[in-house]
Amino acid sequence: MDRADGLIFLKDEEKTEKIKDIKPEDDGRHFSVRFAGSPNIYSYRQEDVYFEESIRHDGTSCQIVYNGKLFPRINEFYTYPSPYIYFKRDNKSYFLPLDKISIRHSCLGSECARNVLSYLKDISHLSRFSDGKELLSSYYEKIDFIDENSVLAAYLSPDASIDDKIEHNTIIFPFGCNRSQIHAVKNAMENRISIIQGPPGTGKTQTILTIIANLLINGKTAEIVSNNNSAVDNVREKLESAGLSLFLAQLGKRDNKDSFLNNQTGVYPDMEGWQLSIFNRKKHLDEIKELTDKLEKLYEKKELLCRKREDLADLKTEKQHFLDSTNIDTPQSQQEMTITSSRLLKLSYTCKSYFEKHGKLSLLLRIRLAFIDKVITWKQSGGDWNSIFFLLDKLFYSALENELTKEISELEAYLNSNSTSEMENKLRLLSISILKDNLFRKYGNRTERIVFDDDDIWKDPNGFLKEYPIITSTSFSSHTALSGACYDYVIIDEASQCDIATGALSLLSARNAVIVGDSKQLSNIVPDDIKEEADSIFSRYAINTAYDYSKHSFLDSIEILFKNAPSVLLREHYRCHPDIIGFCNERFYDNQLLIMTEPANTLTEPISAFLTKEGFHSRNHMNLRQTELIKTEILPQIQNGESVGVITPYNANADLIQSETGLFSSTVHKFQGRELDTIIYSTSDDIVNEFSDDSALINVAVSRAKKHFILVASSNQQESSSNIQALIDYINYHNFTIKHSSISSVFDLLYSQYEMQRISYIKEHGKISEYDSENLMYALITDLLIEEHEDLAVIPHYPLAYLFRDQSIMNSEEKEYIYRTGTHIDFLIYRKIGKIPVVAIEVDGFHFHEKHTTQHKRDILKNGIFNKYGLTLLRFQTNGSNEKERLRKALQN
Repeated sequence: MDRADGLIFLKDEEKTEKIKDIKPEDDGRHFSVRFAGSPNIYSYRQEDVYFEESIRHDGTSCQIVYNGKLFPRINEFYTYPSPYIYFKRDNKSYFLPLDKISIRHSCLGSECARNVLSYLKDISHLSRFSDGKELLSSYYEKIDFIDENSVLAAYLSPDASIDDKIEHNTIIFPFGCNRSQIHAVKNAMENRISIIQGPPGTGKTQTILTIIANLLINGKTAEIVSNNNSAVDNVREKLESAGLSLFLAQLGKRDNKDSFLNNQTGVYPDMEGWQLSIFNRKKHLDEIKELTDKLEKLYEKKELLCRKREDLADLKTEKQHFLDSTNIDTPQSQQEMTITSSRLLKLSYTCKSYFEKHGKLSLLLRIRLAFIDKVITWKQSGGDWNSIFFLLDKLFYSALENELTKEISELEAYLNSNSTSEMENKLRLLSISILKDNLFRKYGNRTERIVFDDDDIWKDPNGFLKEYPIITSTSFSSHTALSGACYDYVIIDEASQCDIATGALSLLSARNAVIVGDSKQLSNIVPDDIKEEADSIFSRYAINTAYDYSKHSFLDSIEILFKNAPSVLLREHYRCHPDIIGFCNERFYDNQLLIMTEPANTLTEPISAFLTKEGFHSRNHMNLRQTELIKTEILPQIQNGESVGVITPYNANADLIQSETGLFSSTVHKFQGRELDTIIYSTSDDIVNEFSDDSALINVAVSRAKKHFILVASSNQQESSSNIQALIDYINYHNFTIKHSSISSVFDLLYSQYEMQRISYIKEHGKISEYDSENLMYALITDLLIEEHEDLAVIPHYPLAYLFRDQSIMNSEEKEYIYRTGTHIDFLIYRKIGKIPVVAIEVDGFHFHEKHTTQHKRDILKNGIFNKYGLTLLRFQTNGSNEKERLRKALQN
């Protein structure tokens, strides 16, 4: 009898396929049974015979797994009220207990999933080797089943829920940790998809190693993949150096697989002393949890300490610019200051606001200055108001510097008294003990180790995974590294350099994914001819733009599709001198990085610029003048023993520099993931273009340097919004080399504090100015800067006396005017990096600024000053129109 028709039990034993036929007898109380291969007929009582109907299932979109063995491509299978499953494959019947079976369903029943997969198959043809082979597309053509529980199924149908939380044991940190890494590891262990943004020098590899350790103690398997071998080699080498690589197999490309197979020893490493007693294991885990909780709180203090150090460094730089740029004599303060910076700020703001309205200080304010806060004497309070206001600003810098210095000392003492470093080391050692104990429990009671060959890996991938639960591979080879295996996790490193088709394929064989990369660094390069073809393919599909091959890296695609997936930016930076990574932090990371390095005392500037004379020296992407400058002026300054590299946008220029200087020179792509003491960046182009000024390129180039970064560029005027110009401005500002400029850098720390004071005023009065026109203009400016100019900022009511550094080109009337107390510009727009003024804005009342009025004469005077200094001054009438477009054009120019 055929089990497809149902099951027959005789005396509680399943006998279906052994029975040739069965029929009820005439008495109605017995069944006649004839067995296959026997002519005899046997009579069974009715109560000893039991029938179960079969339930047919379509198997074309399913896979059956029995004890780890995969049965793909089954047309149909049957289940019954009893816990059994029946199916045929390759002319062989299988009747198996359901409790040993898992049934995987394909997501390709969804039209959305089929459509996106079809697009990926089409786009995969664009990935070719230099010999023209299209291996990626050959992998895609073989896909006819995608497990609905795989991460690829979620990627193809992103509306499906990925919110299920994963249970895990206590998280361990055998490779150290910081606050960002703790959150990143927790996210990875608890969520189906998590994202880790790993800027340079923030411990990305360390985080991946910690995730691997936690997967192991939770009995999970994982594949670690990357777009290049160096990233996965780094993971493997770190594990080998810690003596913890016995669970890892490096597969992927043929050479790696052969190397692994040939280097198997057939024995386990010595694990003596790795085992913990049950009591000590529980004790260690409890201590790990307690230490982690304590450290998380201490890391909040450590983060605050880091921010305070950055604030102090910024304050000192701005204070020096303030003192260098202003030419105002100040009265002597009465005594050693005890007044706080916040009180000074409020006092200064109150005095200036009152003076703007009344042209003098009130008696009450003079009393407060002289007798309550004791800033100046009574006699001085009736003197030069401008000098008094300058003194208040000067005292504010000093008071804030003292306060920050004190706060830093207190935070350092707090962290030292709580033995933060000792706690981190103890957490690391306890975590290593737990990891080793786990490895001992898995491997320690064995002597001989299985030696696998190619056939073993192919025939029994899950058996291989039991012995080597962590596999490394390149993204391209991930699908074939261990064909047929299903991993608990895939960790995709350098996902920002991975294209969509390759990255998606890495998700095929995993239930959960950790996506690691940095969207601010180099992404995958799509050549123009491929881009045109990719755009044509994409236009034929009505799918989410997140899948657009030519516009997005795999990391970008994941971020767009899974907006609710937890994402962590690794913020703590440990590589570069603060002044070097400070540029990247300001320009590319919105000041989110926490710079943990401390400035070293060196004779040379940590970041500097050498500019060739104006002119056009670049030919065929080579710049002989810049090369000569590197050879004759920079090389002699480099200290012996320092590692040095030269980065330049073009191969031709790299070859020229290397041949002339002997220094290792290359494009930035060869430096990704590397670090050297000194990096020299040669722009090659006299005026940088979109390619040589690319944000990712500049970010990677600068962040390779640990001790010194040297920019070699032309003195030709660069595009004001370019990254190279921002870098030059940053270097000039931090090295105090703006001597050629007649205009001072903006004191934005001081005036951002004033703005906070105004915000406090707004909460009470609802306005930033007493004039509605200025309030409306402020809103218009801030909206436009947010929308189109993230590199710019605005400050209201900026004094002219602080704006113009060199007054030698002014006449006496102009000098008197700018030093007149209360003379200011309504709004000053400036570049955040370098603090360079860009556009000044005045809002003119229609009647108040009419011709022949006193104010109109002042306007002419102010216009003349701005013309002399070449700084744009825009005037907007209160009854005017089209203000936003006028401002937009001014900023574009």
